[in-house]
Amino acid sequence: MPRARNSNSQQRGTRAITSNITVQEEAGDRIIREVYGNLRGEWNGTIGTIFDYLSDRCIFTKSAETAKAMNEKVTNRTPGEVYSSRAEDVHEGPGWTIQEYSGVTPMPLDHAPTREINLKVGMPVLLTDHIFMKGGLVNGTRLIVTGIYDGFLKAKLTSGTFKGDEVVVHKMWWLVLPGDSNTRAYLRFQYPLIAGYAVAFNFYLNDPVKISGVFLEQRLYQEFMRSLRHIDMSQCEKMFVVSPSQSTLIVED
Repeated sequence: MPRARNSNSQQRGTRAITSNITVQEEAGDRIIREVYGNLRGEWNGTIGTIFDYLSDRCIFTKSAETAKAMNEKVTNRTPGEVYSSRAEDVHEGPGWTIQEYSGVTPMPLDHAPTREINLKVGMPVLLTDHIFMKGGLVNGTRLIVTGIYDGFLKAKLTSGTFKGDEVVVHKMWWLVLPGDSNTRAYLRFQYPLIAGYAVAFNFYLNDPVKISGVFLEQRLYQEFMRSLRHIDMSQCEKMFVVSPSQSTLIVED
């Protein structure tokens, strides 16, 4: 009998976990619809309409894991050909050492660019390193990809003094530092980019700061707030949306 009770308890726990995951997925889908609308809609027609539409829209999350999951969802659902940028990793060889290559940006493995980055023309991306600070190309700058070529891409800045300017982003070398002391560092050649439909951002309600970035339109934010009664958002882990007025929606886990 005790075994039967344990089995029933495990089944209830499994159902609860499954239900929680389902609610989180529904909540995530709801946020995507409210922020970006029809992902295959008219705004996806030309670079001009894409740029105008995406420049003032972004999903802000509290965790990088949530942002990554949201970005994968939106990227998979938007139209356009996928271009996969696969990194070239170079390890130490006979007669030379990694330390000889001074000036290469060192980066812990957890923060280094991934080995494969999927890109589409028209998608927003975020820089993960400074490129040209005077030109507005700094870590965290958001851009819209306008063209993808061999070893470089073109993109437009979505905010700041140089909003609308088209720039070139090249692949660059990184010195990847594994966390394991027994594993040697190695070089990686990849874009300093991550997808930017959703962005991880640390926001403090008690001490709000002015964010120089991309925000939801006030009207869209208000509509989103009104729509919350249609779905239980309480199980959606660590998501929130920011409006130009610094109002926030915190979705607790």
